[in-house]
Amino acid sequence: MIMEKTMKNTIVFGLLNVLVDKQTLQKTYIFDYLEPLSKFCKNNNKDLYLVTGLKEKDAKDLIDRFELLTFFDKNKIINLTEEYEDSLSDLDKKLKQEKHEQRYYVDEYFKVFFFKNICKKPVEDCLYVGFDVWVDGYYLRRYANVDFLLIKDFLKNNGKLLEKDQDFYDLHILNPSFDDFKKHLTEDINYQYESLDKYSKKYLHTEILGKNFNIFSNKSVRDFVIKQAKKRDK
Repeated sequence: MIMEKTMKNTIVFGLLNVLVDKQTLQKTYIFDYLEPLSKFCKNNNKDLYLVTGLKEKDAKDLIDRFELLTFFDKNKIINLTEEYEDSLSDLDKKLKQEKHEQRYYVDEYFKVFFFKNICKKPVEDCLYVGFDVWVDGYYLRRYANVDFLLIKDFLKNNGKLLEKDQDFYDLHILNPSFDDFKKHLTEDINYQYESLDKYSKKYLHTEILGKNFNIFSNKSVRDFVIKQAKKRDK
């Protein structure tokens, strides 16, 4: 589907695997663009948010270590909230509690809650900067209707490496520079999702039915299809 061209006034960054490499806990090259980008946003009445997806304790550790308050206003750094926790089912709370025992566990689905319940900006005004085709792209787009930019060097799908031959020909998947970020704030850009829609259908089919599923591999289904075809040919 082709979307109308739009110029963004709000950029929302993810933290781990965007600004900080989760494996090494070192700055990524994207971090280097925060200073000019934050200055540009302040000078041009644009907004810069950071949605960590982390518990406050873990988030504070990284915020202090990497001096992120230099670039983001304190009230625009958003960690997991009690409201989000309260919105979860008992089963989800239990599953996530086990994961939160791991240090720097990121609740990737919190960003949907952020855009739908916390962010006061019009959704069409926002651009999310992430790395995962599924949770930062498809899932966020489907449930919060947010446009997104994905960082090529860290590109994954649902936490796993992407198939090498996968081609998202119309998505904004880049090794961005400051000018690339600035472009989304100063130019009308056409955000399109046709390749993502096709990929998501294929991916869901594979996850539910298996990679090698074929409707004709089931004898009863195959016989039924052949029988119906013969009836039509009479």
